[in-house]
Amino acid sequence: MLTIWRVRRAGAGRMVLTVAAGREAGESDAERAALHRSMVSYTGRYRVEGDEFITTVEASWNESWTSTEQRRRFRIEDNRLYIESAPAPSIVSPGTIDYRRIVWEREPDS
Repeated sequence: MLTIWRVRRAGAGRMVLTVAAGREAGESDAERAALHRSMVSYTGRYRVEGDEFITTVEASWNESWTSTEQRRRFRIEDNRLYIESAPAPSIVSPGTIDYRRIVWEREPDS
């Protein structure tokens, strides 16, 4: 299983996020659809309000997110950044409610 988490500040209050997990190459329509369901990717302008950062989504892997605001709570402890979504309809398990928690660890300076 391969898990990739990337967030990049794109300058001037912009960010790009890509998350992909459990991915294997796919050729058929069903396999490609499964790949699509196993990832999240979006980009846009962000701002910070208290313990939340809000991204105004300009482009997304899921067009229903484009032109929306995605709110995430965050906190920083030592070298870790904790990000958590609010409970919402699941993007991976339709008909259920879930939330996401991501923990990022800063790489040591080289």
